[in-house]
Amino acid sequence: MTQLAIVNVAYDAGGDAVVGILEEYCMNAGQPLVETKARDTLEKADFVVAHNAFGADRPLLARYLPGTEKMKWLCSLQGIAWKELLEVQGASLETLIGKTGLQYVQLHTACEDARVLKRLLALKHKGRTYLGRLLDSAQVEG
Repeated sequence: MTQLAIVNVAYDAGGDAVVGILEEYCMNAGQPLVETKARDTLEKADFVVAHNAFGADRPLLARYLPGTEKMKWLCSLQGIAWKELLEVQGASLETLIGKTGLQYVQLHTACEDARVLKRLLALKHKGRTYLGRLLDSAQVEG
């Protein structure tokens, strides 16, 4: 693992709003993983959201931080009907960012991807945030 980013956000379920960043841990390329800080940051969360959670992020993180695979994971790639909502062919993070008008501050680092995913999930579409939609689909699926 060359990079890791964890961004804990506060979410107001009643108001369906991402209200801010509570904590952040970023390990950039060339830096060592501070396992205690990463675990502490993850353990404060009710669930983990990643844009390719089941295909990439959860198995990779479990290799470096065993036990994290047992946390509640939600996949923003598969758990939101992006193609129908935004009328896009693909649901890559780059495609979704472009379609919604958001922009990267810096290109494709784990920290920037996590921050831009937070901004994307905080957007409202037809009266509901994308994070709210993801949570709705997770509750339906069990």
